[in-house]
Amino acid sequence: MDALRTNRPTLDALRHMPVSDVIALPAEHLALLQTDAREALDAAKRMQDWIEAAIALRYDRGMAPLRACGCARSSRSARRGVQD
Repeated sequence: MDALRTNRPTLDALRHMPVSDVIALPAEHLALLQTDAREALDAAKRMQDWIEAAIALRYDRGMAPLRACGCARSSRSARRGVQD
């Protein structure tokens, strides 16, 4: 399997390849590239979640005490202009 990994193109290289060259790749390379793409997508989703959590902590932190007592609308509702 390591031999396939060293001879096959990377996902970045694949972006610049003509479809005819991609079609000509061995099935094993295509399967490994598909796995790489799935793993990259999963990693990107985890990074998006991480960034969104950081944003929520940064901008929603001051609202928590007000929400606990029911004194404030949620920031999401406030941004949309929706009454709770």
